Amino acid sequence: MWRSRRSRSSMKTSVPVARRTRSRARPQRGSRASIPRCTSASTTPIRSASASRPSGPRIPSGSSRARRSPPARHDLPRSAVAPDPGAHGRRLQRDDRRDRDGLRDPDATPARPDGGVRLAPMASSATAELARFASALSLADVPVPVVGAVKRLVLDHLGCALGGSRTPLARAAADVAVADRGSGATVIGTRRRAAPGPAAFANAMAANALDYDDTGATGHPGATVIPAALALAEVGGRSGTELMTAVVAGYEVWARILAGVQPSWERRVQVYGSGVTQTFGAAAAAARLLGLGYEEMLCAFGLAGAFAPLPHEAKFGWNEDQLSWVKDNVAWPAEGGVRAALLAASGFRATRTILDGDRGLWRMLGSDRCDFDRMVHDLGTDWELLRVSLKPYPCCRWIHSTLDAVRDLVAGQGLRPSDVRRVTVRSIEAFRAWFHSRRPASMVDAQFSVPHAVAMAILDRPPPEWWWDANRTDPAVLDLMDRVELKTDPAAQDTWATIRHSARIPATVVIETPGGTVEARRRHARGGPDEPMTNEETERKYRELAEPVLAAAGTARVLELVAKLERLQPVTLLTTALAPDGGDG
Repeated sequence: MWRSRRSRSSMKTSVPVARRTRSRARPQRGSRASIPRCTSASTTPIRSASASRPSGPRIPSGSSRARRSPPARHDLPRSAVAPDPGAHGRRLQRDDRRDRDGLRDPDATPARPDGGVRLAPMASSATAELARFASALSLADVPVPVVGAVKRLVLDHLGCALGGSRTPLARAAADVAVADRGSGATVIGTRRRAAPGPAAFANAMAANALDYDDTGATGHPGATVIPAALALAEVGGRSGTELMTAVVAGYEVWARILAGVQPSWERRVQVYGSGVTQTFGAAAAAARLLGLGYEEMLCAFGLAGAFAPLPHEAKFGWNEDQLSWVKDNVAWPAEGGVRAALLAASGFRATRTILDGDRGLWRMLGSDRCDFDRMVHDLGTDWELLRVSLKPYPCCRWIHSTLDAVRDLVAGQGLRPSDVRRVTVRSIEAFRAWFHSRRPASMVDAQFSVPHAVAMAILDRPPPEWWWDANRTDPAVLDLMDRVELKTDPAAQDTWATIRHSARIPATVVIETPGGTVEARRRHARGGPDEPMTNEETERKYRELAEPVLAAAGTARVLELVAKLERLQPVTLLTTALAPDGGDG
C-alpha cells in the first residue's frame, strides 16, 4: 500500500530538540553578523614594507577588530520553502536546517551561538603555519648557503627566460601579455612592458619554453615563483633583499605543499599536475612583495587554491599528433599567484584553511592522501630550496640520467657519431609509452623525445640550440634517432614509482660500435641534490643563453647585478638590464 506523505509540520516536529535549539540560536535573515576580514592598511595594492609588514604574525583573538558586514547570504535555505512548486519544481526543495551542520566545512572557522564567527587559534593548521612563516620571514634568518642558492636560482632563471624569449612559445605569450596595454613590468628579452600579472605569465612561459629551467622532485618551481616575484618587485620599487626573501618564501611554501599532497602511485597515474602547488609559491612570493601580513597571507593562499589550474598531466597530448605547449603549466600559476596576492591586499576575503582537513587542497587536486606534518616539519630550519635541481640539458628532466650515461660513454670511450650502430636505453615505462618519438613535430615534442635528446648528446649540439628546427630535420639527427631503441627496466620502474624524484630515475645505456658493446648506468642525474652543478657550470649555461639576446656586455651586466642582489636597490636596476639594446623584441 502507498503511505501518505507527511506534512511539513510533522517533519519539523521530528527534528531532535538539541539540534532545533542550535538552529534557533543562529541569527535570522536580516540580522547583522560580525565577520572577520583580511584587512589592509591601505587600498593601494603596492605599499611600503615598513608601513605594512608586521613585526610578527598577527593571530586574531576575537571579533572586536572585525568589520561589520551586510547580512550574510547562504546557499542553503534558512526557512521552509513555500509549498508552491512554481515553474521549476521547487517542491523538490526542503528545509535543510537539519542537514546544515553536516554540510558545513569542518575545517572552516566555527560559528558562534550569536551568529558571529569564532576566530579560533590555528597553531595546528598547516595553512596557518605556512602563512605565518611566509609573512614573517627575514633574509637575516636565512643561512648563507641558502642565500647563495637563491642567487644561483635567479641567475639560472634569467638565463632560461632570456634564451626562451626567442621561441614561438614565448613570443605568443608576450603578444598576449602586452595586448592588455598594461605597463610597469618588464617582459624579459624584449623592450615591451605589461601589467604585473600578464608580465609574470609571459616571463614564466619564456623561462619554461626550452625546458631548461629548474625542477624539484616534480614540477618547475622557478618558472612560476620568480616571474611573480620579479614583476611585483619591479613595479613596487622593492630592493634585492626583499626580492630574495620573497623567492625563498615562494620556494619553501611550494615545496612543502607539494610534498604533503603526493598521491599514491595508483592515483598518480590517474590524475596529476604540478601547476596547482606552484600557484601557492607564486602567491607567497607576491604577497611578501606587497607587504602583506599574516591575515592577508592566509587570504592569498585561499585565493591561490581557487585560482590554481586543474591537474592535467594526463592530457599533455601524449596520444595526439603534437604535445601541448602548456606542458607543466607554469605560466598561469605565476599570474594566478600575483592576482591572489593583489586581491588579498585589497581586502578580498577567502578561506583561511585551504590546505586543511578532509576537504583541503589535497582532495581538490585529486590526491588520495595528505601528510600535513610533512608540510610544516622543521619549517625555517630545513630548507627545501637547497634540493632544487638545475638542468644541464634542455629537455624533460626524466631523460637526464639517460643523457648523463650517454655522455659518460661518448667521452669515456672517445666515440664519434659514426661509431654508433645502435643505442639501447633501459629505463622507466614512460619512455617506451610516451617519450619514443623519432620524428618530433615541434620543439616541445622534441623536449619529450628520448631519441632526439640522445642524438643531440651524441652529436654534441649546443644545448641552447636543441630547439632549432634544423636540429629536428638534419639527416644526421634523423639517422641517429632511428638507431635508438627503448626498453622498460622493471627495476628502474619500481624505483621511480617508489622514490618519484625526477633527478633519480635509473637508466642503463648500451651503445653498439664496430669494436664491440659498451654500457653505462646512472642512478641519478647531474644538477640534482646528489650531484649539483658547480657555480662555473651555472654561469656558463647562463652566458650561453643570454648572449644571443643581450650581447656580451649586457650579459656581463646582469651577471654582476645578480652577484650583488642582496645589496641591490631598487630591483629595477636589474629588470631594465633584461631588455636588449635595440628593437622591440
